Amino acid sequence: MREWYTTALTVGLLLITSCGGARISNRPQATPAPPFLTTLPPVTNTEAPSSPSLPSLTKGDICATFAQPEGVGTLASDALRETSGLVASRTYDGVLWAHNDSGDAAAVHAIGTDGSDLGRFTLAAATALDWEDIAIGPGPDLDRDYLYLGDIGDNLRIRNRLQIYRILEPTPNQAGGTIENFDVIHITFGGLGPFNAEAMTIDPFRADFYIITKGDDEGSIVFQIPLAELVPNETASMKAVAVLHLGNEAEVTAADISVDGGLVALRGYSQVWIWVRTSESAADVFAETPCHAPSPNEIQGEALAFDPTGQAYYTVSEGSSATVNFVGQDS
Repeated sequence: MREWYTTALTVGLLLITSCGGARISNRPQATPAPPFLTTLPPVTNTEAPSSPSLPSLTKGDICATFAQPEGVGTLASDALRETSGLVASRTYDGVLWAHNDSGDAAAVHAIGTDGSDLGRFTLAAATALDWEDIAIGPGPDLDRDYLYLGDIGDNLRIRNRLQIYRILEPTPNQAGGTIENFDVIHITFGGLGPFNAEAMTIDPFRADFYIITKGDDEGSIVFQIPLAELVPNETASMKAVAVLHLGNEAEVTAADISVDGGLVALRGYSQVWIWVRTSESAADVFAETPCHAPSPNEIQGEALAFDPTGQAYYTVSEGSSATVNFVGQDS
């Protein structure tokens, strides 16, 4: 996979030198796009390139292949009380990275897939106004994975500029530590915002960065920017590439793309949506209808992460001693 990371990011660089449960309907609504999205070019689906990084998946109901959720552990750290972001390490087996919602210091937690506490890492002199999601992907050192921490929440919709913190993935250890060196990247929604967002992910196939707004009567808006355009201490303007209508009162609280790029997942408080990717651009997938994957019964589910195989996913709810739920393949 690192070869694809390296290729995608290098090409990009060369080219540019908190809420209650929601009721969700079973079908996306055929409502019109917001006025500012009506000028977007039509989404066109093309054949996915022949590549070992992008599996040949069908558009069939991939969701039917998943087993029912299973609790596999309980969060051991007393500090994880409002888990809002979750992502799986691709370097350290059995390690997930998580963080709290608003109200905590700027810190990321290493946890085992059984919920064990593997260390709390605090970003020195950083702020956590409303951290909502975490993503993993390439960065300046193409031989290392980076964690992208999204201070992207804006319940009052008053923030014209949001922050992404980028750190080299730490080495998990129970002692934790302080991270002195990190990048701060400012983002805007291309003059369309402000928006409240709780979902963020990185496409490992093309090294694109995505934020999906939580959603309102106009739907959830998908914003995209190449990772190579995320420059420390500068402001990057994201582009709206799709609008999603996932049902009455549907709110998007997390996102992830499988490590091979073949599956795209969003979650809400009581639903998980999965798309099978059949074109080169992950943005194109949102023109398709997702299937409804198994969703654990969680009090306030705001975190989802594919496991490193891309064949299963983990979820965690907010709350003290929350259960780590695992959704694998149906045997």
